[in-house]
Amino acid sequence: MTDPSEAKVEILADAEAAAHRVAGWLLEAAMATKGAFSIALSGGSTPRRLHRLLAEAPSTIKKLIMTTSATQPF
Repeated sequence: MTDPSEAKVEILADAEAAAHRVAGWLLEAAMATKGAFSIALSGGSTPRRLHRLLAEAPSTIKKLIMTTSATQPF
């Protein structure tokens, strides 16, 4: 995880560019991680493009589980 003091702001052209940037960042992090790489992503329509981009990378992601908060116990 990035230390807040090392965080940076990126301004991207649109939602499509943001989805590609985040997908690239996540895939890079996953490949650099030994063992399992887990992340929780928001559901709904906002991150839908990101979900699709991650699902289209089968050589990197061996198991992709999509769920909603409705199925998670609290």
